[in-house]
Amino acid sequence: MKKIAFFPMIALVSQITLASSVGIGYGVTSEFFKGDDKSHVLPFLNYEYDNYFIDSTTANTLHIGYRLMEDDVYAFSLYAVPFGGYKIDGSDLDSKYKGIDDRDYQFMLGSEFKYYNGLHDVETILNAEIGQEGGKLSLRIQKPYVINENLIIKPSFNFNYYNSSFIDYYFGIDSGEASTSTSLNEYNGESGYSLGIGVTSSYRLTDAFSLLGFLGAMKFSSEIKNSPIVSNSLIYLGGVGIVYTF
Repeated sequence: MKKIAFFPMIALVSQITLASSVGIGYGVTSEFFKGDDKSHVLPFLNYEYDNYFIDSTTANTLHIGYRLMEDDVYAFSLYAVPFGGYKIDGSDLDSKYKGIDDRDYQFMLGSEFKYYNGLHDVETILNAEIGQEGGKLSLRIQKPYVINENLIIKPSFNFNYYNSSFIDYYFGIDSGEASTSTSLNEYNGESGYSLGIGVTSSYRLTDAFSLLGFLGAMKFSSEIKNSPIVSNSLIYLGGVGIVYTF
């Protein structure tokens, strides 16, 4: 189920890229969708020019945007997400669920507000994204710890809210899909959420190359877990990567 495997990793992995960098990683998760591929290759890309930026950890976290405001405390950006949402192919699911319709990426527009607490180095990040098939709100709180000149560790807390249109499109089952299998029941998605905790790290090998690592867990609300195509509400994830900074 390689096309939808990134879903549980997005909130955690997207915070570990370095400015003006490119790299690759490898991650593993416990099963989320029924039939999920548990190991995944992760591309890293981050580039900034003046106030313009491109930021990507996976296809559906590709952000192309412009930073409207930034100072020592606040930053505000607008961006586009060309591949928002998730690509789900029924043919990748367990055999009992192959009759569902495919779900596609959607073009989304987003905004991001960052607040830097200089006293404790706590970063608070708010995101809002909306597209034709629904939207989501995200909150991330993180604090970097500089262990030494080479090693930085960053624990984080994540909260994501998904509106009913988003959950119904990606996790709902309509009557036509339910009729294809006795294992499928009709399911109308309602708004829901996920909570996550994680730790990411960056270790500088040279001036140009750094090793990255991440560990985390995500808990999904019943509105997502009750979907017939979802296997578990609690997901564990981890991985490593290497990044070249230019």
